[in-house]
Amino acid sequence: MPTRPSNRALALSVLLSVTPALPGCWTAPRADLQPPGVPDVVVDHILVRWDADTAVVQAIDPQARTLRLVRPKRRSPGLYTVPPTVSGFERIRPRDRIRATLVDELSVRVPNSAIAAARVPPEARVLSVDPAYRLLTIKYQNGEEETFKVDLHVKLRCTHAGDAVAFRPLKLIAFKKRK
Repeated sequence: MPTRPSNRALALSVLLSVTPALPGCWTAPRADLQPPGVPDVVVDHILVRWDADTAVVQAIDPQARTLRLVRPKRRSPGLYTVPPTVSGFERIRPRDRIRATLVDELSVRVPNSAIAAARVPPEARVLSVDPAYRLLTIKYQNGEEETFKVDLHVKLRCTHAGDAVAFRPLKLIAFKKRK
């Protein structure tokens, strides 16, 4: 009479046959995808507040209360307005390193084409979108990633991985000089 395999042996054989297929089930999100849709602005005027651990002051205009900051993640410096409520602005000098709380405006766009995006690459690409928690994760050209929490009025359902992200610096709302 043939013997039947035990439940434990059967479970082990199923586990061993399914395990090699599991690593192929998940792939990491990619920011170099061509997103769906026609080239256009997807979401505009996304205000994000974030902390820059290290920013270098490149130039200052005391009369206009503006300063140009260079940040490691960005390709180009940003011109920020400093409201009168921010104290200590008069102590900032060019080449100072500061820790700053900044407000930027993001625009998310579907790029015109892969060829146009290769000629003038965007500052960053959308890596992932989590509409439930209102999180927008982007990947800069240098490979670094950053996640922003966006306001309730921002419609994230039209935003996809691979969309181009442009920044417009707005204001510096707090800072501390680094030594």
